[in-house]
Parts: sequence; structure tokens; C-alpha cells
Amino acid sequence: MSLKKLALEFAVVDRGSRTIKDISQQIKGIGRFASGAGNLLAGLGNKINGVIGAWEQLKGSMGNAQRFKAFAIDPGVADAATRETSLAQLRAGLRNDALANPLAKRAGLIAGPTKFSEADIIGSMARLKNSGISEDALGSTAEAAAQLASSVDGLPIEDAERAMVALGNVFKLGADEYADSADLLSRAVGMGLSVDDMREFIKNAAVMGSKDYGIKPGDAVALAGAIKATTGREGAEAGTALKEFLKQAAVKGGKTFFDAQGFVGLEKTSELLQNRFGGMTPGRRAKALNEMFGEGAPVAQTLMDPGAMADMKAQMAANRSLAEKVAILTDTF
Repeated sequence: MSLKKLALEFAVVDRGSRTIKDISQQIKGIGRFASGAGNLLAGLGNKINGVIGAWEQLKGSMGNAQRFKAFAIDPGVADAATRETSLAQLRAGLRNDALANPLAKRAGLIAGPTKFSEADIIGSMARLKNSGISEDALGSTAEAAAQLASSVDGLPIEDAERAMVALGNVFKLGADEYADSADLLSRAVGMGLSVDDMREFIKNAAVMGSKDYGIKPGDAVALAGAIKATTGREGAEAGTALKEFLKQAAVKGGKTFFDAQGFVGLEKTSELLQNRFGGMTPGRRAKALNEMFGEGAPVAQTLMDPGAMADMKAQMAANRSLAEKVAILTDTF
């Protein structure tokens, strides 16, 4: 090979090598650019993820704040608004506006041991006032209703209020007697009677609370339980039967069931009925009781039942108020 030819070949190879090197350098440059762009995009992605994370944290914080507001703040605001509305209603019904704030303060004390709020109790006082409860008895009546509704599962305070009003109207309760009456109604529930049944029983036999008959609230509750146990009657039906029994005892019984003080009472009446009808056969006795007492015959039947009377006497003794027990001891000694 001639030197000229060899020189030419080297020139070609060297030029090709430089071209390849140039291409390689360009490719490397593109790679470095792509790598830089990738790093830039990765950094941008991290920043975007950081922004998204911060946004999620902010949403979480906002959600927690909203939940806290709904749990701790909103009820207080709503209760405060309800309290003011109830207090305005109470003021509107009071003859003496100066009683509103002391009653509201007492409502707070009443609410403590019950399941009701201060606003609930103020609202109860307003309703009780509209139902005819005297201003001096509002606090004690509202307290009795709240305690009764708290002690009986599922009993709305409005139903407890209506029961208290019925008891107060029929038995002419004083302000200090409502608490005992609430206890009596709780016992009635324990005997299988509902508060509504007792209210209807009392309303339909309202005459029993008059001075002519003088039946005590505790005796009325005991009798209601005995009538249900003996005859299955309760509520308005049992109350109507008692009203008719007392009416016929006065009309047809003459002086048998009454003395100078009025009605001789349930226990004495039971003795008198036994003396008059106890020796008859069941069929004749049922007929005689129906003829004499009409719709009131189930009450006479109850008062003549030895088992019912034993239970009723025990319940009557348990139902006596402290004042009644003191009076009995005073008479005894």
C-alpha cells in the first residue's frame, strides 16, 4: 500500500471518529438535558404533592373545627336561644314579672340531676303556668314533672306536666305536695300502670278528691292498681267506674257509706260490702253489685276481693306521705 493511500485512509477514519465523537457528545448533552428536565419535573411534582398535602391538612383542620363547632358551640348557641324564647314565654304568663329571674335560676338547679336543660325547665314552667298552676307552685311542679319524666323511660316531660296538673286540680295539692305526687306516679308505673293511664283515671274520677269523699292521692294510686289487677280495667275506664261507684254509694247506700265527716273511706267500705254481700253465691253477688252500682260494680268487686284488698292496703300504707304518717302517729299517741 502506498503511503499516500494509507494517509488518505487515516484521514477518513479520523474524520469519522471525530464525527462519531461529536454525535456521542451531542447525545450525552441531550441526556444531561433530559436528566435535568426530569429532575426539574420531579421537583415540581414534589412541590405539587406538598401543596396537595398542605391542602388536605387544611381541610382536615377545617373539618375538625366544624365538628368541634357542631359539638360544642352550636348546641350552646341553640340552647341559649331556646332559653331566651322560653323565658319570654314565661314572663308573658306571669302576673309578677319579678319572679321570672328567680324561677329561671331555680330551673338551672332543677335541670342538674335530671336529663333536661335549663331551657327545657323554663319552657316547662311556662306551659305549667298556662295550664293553671299557681305562680308559687311553678318551681315545685316543674321539678316534680322533670323528676318523673327522668325516672320513667320514654316519658316526655309534657306528659309528666299534664299528670301533675291533673293531680293538682283533683286533689288541690299545695306547692310542697307535688314531689310526693311524682313519687306516687313512679310507683304506679311499677305496678304496671302508665302515667297517661293514671292521669285519665284521676280526671275521670275527679269527684274522689272533693271534700265529700276525701280520697288521698296515695289511696287513689293503690286503688287504680287493684282495679287493674282484679278486673283488667285501667285509665279512663277504671276512672269512670270509680266515679259511678262513688255516686251510687251516695245515692243508694244512704248513710251506709257516709258518716258526719263524709265518705267512710275505702277500707271501711270494703268491710261494709263484705258484710252486706259476702254471704251470697258468686252469681247472686255479681247481680246484686250490678243492680246497686251499675258501671261502678267493678270497683265494688275489687273492694270485696280479699287478695286485692290485702295488696291495696299494703300499697296504701307505702304511699302515705310523711305528713300523713306523722298525723297517724299523732292520733295514735
